[in-house]
Amino acid sequence: MAFNAGKSGKVYINGIDLSAYFREVGVSASRELGDTTTLGENAHTRIVLLRDAAINFSGFSDGTAVTGIDARLQALDSDSNTLYTYWHDGDTAGNRGMAMMAEQSEFSTQSPVDGVVTVSANGDSSVGLELLKSLHALGAETSFPCTGATANNGAATTNGGSAYLHVTAFTGTDVTVDIRHSTDNFAASNDSLASFTATTTAPSAQRITFTGTVRQYVRVVVTTAGGATSVTFNVGIRRG
Repeated sequence: MAFNAGKSGKVYINGIDLSAYFREVGVSASRELGDTTTLGENAHTRIVLLRDAAINFSGFSDGTAVTGIDARLQALDSDSNTLYTYWHDGDTAGNRGMAMMAEQSEFSTQSPVDGVVTVSANGDSSVGLELLKSLHALGAETSFPCTGATANNGAATTNGGSAYLHVTAFTGTDVTVDIRHSTDNFAASNDSLASFTATTTAPSAQRITFTGTVRQYVRVVVTTAGGATSVTFNVGIRRG
């Protein structure tokens, strides 16, 4: 049995690390069920309809123009398909986390006369809740091509999946983050599973999906075509 400390959490929103502002994060997931009970049944029968998920967070206000948390969250009111990734025990490679593509549904500020000014916001997902494994903790790479740590799933899966990329800083012309997979821990098998669109600026974020078989071993490889000096990023993958 292993417990986690909330203080280790990391929150990335659209390529921005907002962890230092938040003191509480909540994630919920639900499914709508349709009642199909008919005459003669002794108990309800149901079918699954639509999935839903939401994220909410609260923390301390920072009114700095453009880069403060207030400005960042207010900007999301006009930004569709916001990407949220939450690593409840930090984003070290191999750790588990949660992510969603969502619309911000609420932003509020509280200003008590005898307390600290706080902010809170909610996001409602358009893809449901996606459970991730970290392939690259948020950190800088300065030599290309570079290879991340290998994640061993224990076996292949066959239902595709998705992946999230958050780039918080970038210097250069472009970098491409490619997810590779292998049957033999990259001894000989080493094929591309899916690639994010080339990154040319920061902050930025992407979500990609892929279908079919995901082999037992996965890792990220980062390359540059036009030249890059440094890129700071986090990647997480979900197997279907």
